[in-house]
Amino acid sequence: RTFTVLPEASPYSSTQGMDMKDVIVTLPHGAIVVDSSDPDFAEICNRVIVPHGWHAYSLSCRNAKANKWPAYGTANSVAAGTRFSDDWSYMRPVGDARLPTSFKFTHPSTSA
Repeated sequence: RTFTVLPEASPYSSTQGMDMKDVIVTLPHGAIVVDSSDPDFAEICNRVIVPHGWHAYSLSCRNAKANKWPAYGTANSVAAGTRFSDDWSYMRPVGDARLPTSFKFTHPSTSA
């Protein structure tokens, strides 16, 4: 598996973007959002989210079982790997919420 963030950013970025208000991002064909209810999520979190900054303070993922959008702190946060929200209200699916391919950010300090 490979991982990225949208808009694209280096996993090694130690800065935080503050430029996502009202931005809509669309997943590339074949891409899916990481699911926190996936049995491999703890490993994904420890290898992909915790050690990297991704030009963001936190990253949102999906919890398909609960139909929620939790957010986890990156290496740029005060608590990398910590779930900051069970259902991050600043990022919402656009269109079909069951299998969304586009998302809108509504908070001025959000980063993807």
